[in-house]
Amino acid sequence: MENDGRYWGRDIALIFLCAAALYLGLAFFRPLANPDEGRYAEIPREMIENGDYVTPRLNGLPYFYKPPLFYWLQCASFKAFGYNRTSIRLASSLMAVLGICLTYAAARALAGRRAGFFAAFILATSPLYYVIGLIVTLDMTVSVFMSGAMFSFIVAIKKSGIWRRALIVAFFVFCALAVMTKGIIGILIPCAVAFLYVVSGGVKSAKNFFALLGAREWLCVAIGVLAFFAIAAPWHVLVSLANPSAAGVPLLTKDETGQGFFWYYFIHEHFLRYIDPQTSMRAQPFWFFLLIAPAGFVPWLFFVPRLLKNTVSGGAADTRQFRDEFKYMAIWALFIVLFFSVSSSKLVPYITAIYPALAFAVGVWASRAWDGASKRASAEMWIVAASGFAAAIALVVAFFVLKRKPIEDEVVAIGWFTAFGSAAAMFAVSAAAVSAAIRGRLRVFWLAVAVGMSVLMACVSLNA
Repeated sequence: MENDGRYWGRDIALIFLCAAALYLGLAFFRPLANPDEGRYAEIPREMIENGDYVTPRLNGLPYFYKPPLFYWLQCASFKAFGYNRTSIRLASSLMAVLGICLTYAAARALAGRRAGFFAAFILATSPLYYVIGLIVTLDMTVSVFMSGAMFSFIVAIKKSGIWRRALIVAFFVFCALAVMTKGIIGILIPCAVAFLYVVSGGVKSAKNFFALLGAREWLCVAIGVLAFFAIAAPWHVLVSLANPSAAGVPLLTKDETGQGFFWYYFIHEHFLRYIDPQTSMRAQPFWFFLLIAPAGFVPWLFFVPRLLKNTVSGGAADTRQFRDEFKYMAIWALFIVLFFSVSSSKLVPYITAIYPALAFAVGVWASRAWDGASKRASAEMWIVAASGFAAAIALVVAFFVLKRKPIEDEVVAIGWFTAFGSAAAMFAVSAAAVSAAIRGRLRVFWLAVAVGMSVLMACVSLNA
């Protein structure tokens, strides 16, 4: 049953196992990529070697740029499983899997079990989310924690009783974990999204929003704030005391001479890198993320225009009740894209956090379209089927262009085999999708798309 309250544990365990196999199944195969994977493998290794878990170090020098939570997760992985390719990637990839489980939980809580499965699958097979989940960076971890906070907020608004109170506390806990991963954006972005949703009439008015909070809810807000500082404050205090600036050195400067943790972390990383292209050395045009963001959501992107049209026009009958949730997800995605578009520092992984919101919205729509009255394939379905053929061709072309190596060892041979085998499989499932669409068997179409995306993701993992 769609709204059956059972099977939560079983469903999440199934999603976790399938996503973990997709994201970690071939982690041992790929060599480490420079520079990020090497850097984020070395810092926790030095933590373990030095026994200092307060001051991160890289090549023996203090590395103040980011908080240590991700490094601590890496340390736990190394101590449990040794120092190898899989253990190096374990924390980052498992965080991607956690993000998929959180998306399932939020979609199911608000739109039912089927919506949860659709949202989880769409997120798991979103190309940019998948690629970032394969490599070792801080961006996946901070994105998942911010997503946990933003999902907690919207579900708390829509639910009541003990769930609302628990999710209020969860919002602050997730924000604290995000701050401990990558700094102030961990609380700035979730709070900004929640604020914009409220003032834009997401709960009709700010007065209605505060009316939702009774005495118990305000107590939970207080507990959440205390939990936030209990998680985020101690390390910031300890590392500041352990690494002070030299006496008399001004803070408001671009000169790093004599500076300690506070200047590097707050002034350099949070302020100068955002506003100063010379500091960030990662300047890109304003439209950089406006191009990258949609490209990272193909093929599911092709369903977004219909979803937007339905939402703006009043919604199709089967999704009208979710207009409010769709609005929240739109604010979530747009704010993150614009926030980083304004920044002087632009790297592709920065916008990873938009994809749980997009997957939620498309997943809810797809779950309702599953039982739609129409037996004819929509234009979007034909585009998705065509993109499957295009992906098959792209796999072979990309392998020729990027590898350009003779078959001299088994690694290259496996690469050739998987590239051509995956291309053949993509052609087969795309043909099956077209056949299903022609005959009006739209559930078979969706299953073929699911198989095709899984094949594509596995090939990318093996040859990345």
